[in-house]
Amino acid sequence: MKSKLPKRYYFIPLIYIVLIIGFINLHLQDIGGRVITESVGPVMVRYRQDSGLGQQISRITVSLGGLSTDLSAGVPVEDATGRSDRIPIRSVRTSGNGFVLILSRGGRLELIAKDGFSGYSVLYHKDAEGDDDFRPVLTFSASPEIDIRPVQRSMPLFEIDRDGSRLLLAHNNSLTQVDAGLQLRFDKPDRGLMVSLSALTGVSALTGDETIDESGDEATEAVLHGMCAVPLPEGSNPLAYWFFEDAGDSSSGSGEELSGGGAASLEMAEDRLGQVVDDMLRFWQSSPGQADGRAATVTAAESLARGAGVDFGALQSVADEAAEDASWYTATFEDNMLDAEQAYFQRERQFVRETGRQISENPGQLLSGAVRTADYPGLLSAVVFAGDQELEAELDRVLGDVDAQVLNNSTAAAGLFVTAVEALDSFPERFPALAASAAYGYEQVLANISRVDSQLLYHSFSGSSPAGGEAQLVVDPLVQIKVARALQKYAQLQAEGAVEALGAGQSNEGPSNDRQSNERQSNDRIAAGFAGRLGNSMLISALSFADESGALPAEITVSAEGFSSSDSRITPSRLYPFLSENNYFPRVVSLQKELGPNVRVWTSARAVGAVQRADGFEITFDFAAGETHYVIIRGLEPFSGMEMYGQPWNGDRRFQTYDVGGWYYEQERGVFFVKLRHRTNIERLLFLS
Repeated sequence: MKSKLPKRYYFIPLIYIVLIIGFINLHLQDIGGRVITESVGPVMVRYRQDSGLGQQISRITVSLGGLSTDLSAGVPVEDATGRSDRIPIRSVRTSGNGFVLILSRGGRLELIAKDGFSGYSVLYHKDAEGDDDFRPVLTFSASPEIDIRPVQRSMPLFEIDRDGSRLLLAHNNSLTQVDAGLQLRFDKPDRGLMVSLSALTGVSALTGDETIDESGDEATEAVLHGMCAVPLPEGSNPLAYWFFEDAGDSSSGSGEELSGGGAASLEMAEDRLGQVVDDMLRFWQSSPGQADGRAATVTAAESLARGAGVDFGALQSVADEAAEDASWYTATFEDNMLDAEQAYFQRERQFVRETGRQISENPGQLLSGAVRTADYPGLLSAVVFAGDQELEAELDRVLGDVDAQVLNNSTAAAGLFVTAVEALDSFPERFPALAASAAYGYEQVLANISRVDSQLLYHSFSGSSPAGGEAQLVVDPLVQIKVARALQKYAQLQAEGAVEALGAGQSNEGPSNDRQSNERQSNDRIAAGFAGRLGNSMLISALSFADESGALPAEITVSAEGFSSSDSRITPSRLYPFLSENNYFPRVVSLQKELGPNVRVWTSARAVGAVQRADGFEITFDFAAGETHYVIIRGLEPFSGMEMYGQPWNGDRRFQTYDVGGWYYEQERGVFFVKLRHRTNIERLLFLS
């Protein structure tokens, strides 16, 4: 008797039937579909499109001049929490200059051929009304013949060399090298560098008809820039091309090839600076009621620099009033030195306490504040003149070894560079570690300089507008001026060999300086021929916003609509100390190298010198002959006698009332006050031990 088959065996034929039907359906679909390969310049898209009404696409790959990515499984995305997903591509739209990949959950990737179809750019149009915050993460593999090199560590720039044909690849701090090639992310906020990128390549958000989605409705999208590549002219330097769009000549290796023909010369910068200072002086002379003690000091200093002696002109009453109010600025020109120093000393104690707190708790905030304030003297000069050597040492230790975590914004980076260059120029003995970090600071500020049309701007803030619109860049002109001047000074010091000399002296200081040494070597050649011209162009750009009085807007905003300035202004007198290098304007001079640990001077002398002698020491001042000069010297040890004009001279607290001059020594604090009517340009003070 035959037994019945188990019921499960009856399902086997059904399974085979389903599989056969499935294979037949796939075959019919394959017959009815087609593989499409389209290219515009270096941008190529290859995909399979089904026949029929749906015309679904699959097996999609994208190639950008030898960089390729497979999106067959969808576009990889991540959100801020690290969750990942893949979003299928719904359709591919072809335009005259590239392709748009429409994503199934809203949003689109735009691939554009640029620069005569020899370059390209990638943008992501995010659906602002979407419920999630997923953004694409694209990994591009590089073909073997492609060589990818970072242009500079801090800059979001790569140089791509393919059989001798070079491209400059710029990105939004979102592109990193991986084993396969490059990974592009859209999870970083737009930065001001993209303004440079827009100027370089014409990248912009779609406008007009191109912002209409496939349904005919207006699309509400935020445009996130990813990367773009432009061809580099033969022999060009990528960094110079980025900032100046100039080919240059990189063959000589001298550093001059990095200047760029679009860079402004020092003469151009100084001419523009002279025009603005002339505007300031005319404004004050015609409107003395708008001037203050600092403006009167500027007027006197400029008068001296132009060979006219100390002349306040219409600001004489302003200078007299400032002297009565114990103005610190007029103290080197008017009879108010004792009162002015005492008033400054009271404010100084609070400054020292606050600086000590900030360097301990938040050095980044200290650096940002130092570069954004118009207080004068600046951070280092004020600390030096205060004479707190423990604070000096702590500043040098902390600021000389800051890292990227501390420099978490562009103003902190600017603060480090400006402060380090001041240390290198004026106080290398007091702040050796900080001075040695100038090269590192230089690298950091480069990443925050943007080119907008013909302007080079240092952005203090960048991101989306408050209304959620286009990316915008905010410039603080005072920060830009300080950075520009520091770049000029850094190039000068580089040319004079100060950076190399300091590097040699720091070479055995330990592991904290290894980074600085390596980065200095990579930056030295660039700085010599490039930093100064970059500073020249930035100075001219900042001063292009000055009004007829020499004042600048407190803030400049750059967006797709152009430039807009704030109503508030930075007054000319607050700008001048950071614009001009006029040594007749009061400043702090350290004599530590010549005379010992803590001797420092507040002076308007054009030059100050000092020398040790067998019977004591000598300090010389270079000032205009026939003019009176007031000086404050701190840190002097008690002395047995003093000579002025080549003869013994007794001290007297009433010295300010004497026509010919005199001095007074406050022994308790080691502060020396002197009034000198210069019989010749060079006057000598001899202190006897």
